[in-house]
Amino acid sequence: MSFFLPMIPPKATAQEKQINWKTHQLYLSPAAKDARAKLRAHLANHVPPAPISNSIAMEIGWSFPISGNHKDIEPYAQKPDLDNLNKALLDVMQELQFFNDDKQVALLTTYKQYSEDPGIFIQIFTFEEVNKYESDSEVPE
Repeated sequence: MSFFLPMIPPKATAQEKQINWKTHQLYLSPAAKDARAKLRAHLANHVPPAPISNSIAMEIGWSFPISGNHKDIEPYAQKPDLDNLNKALLDVMQELQFFNDDKQVALLTTYKQYSEDPGIFIQIFTFEEVNKYESDSEVPE
């Protein structure tokens, strides 16, 4: 399964927590809640009919709008951190039942870049699909 979410990716992540000093409980910042809602809305049309139950290999590409002197597909070495972006996305995908648990993601390839077409590219394979593809492919001698 692969798809592209045309959007300006949210920069707020689950790491942006705030504390209620009266109860000493952590909670998501309003910006992080908005980011999760934005991801949820864009992912909703791509939810599979049933959650994937096998081990998963994923590719996630974060494409941010070009700014300044940057060029198309130039690496985006700015905040937010890539691991925090991925954590928020995987948490929302789990909520929407793309898979039963994000611990199923055994291989993750991910990148951030500037792009003329901002958005998030997502490709999901089960390891069974990867193994079938590899066994069907002829290896040149």
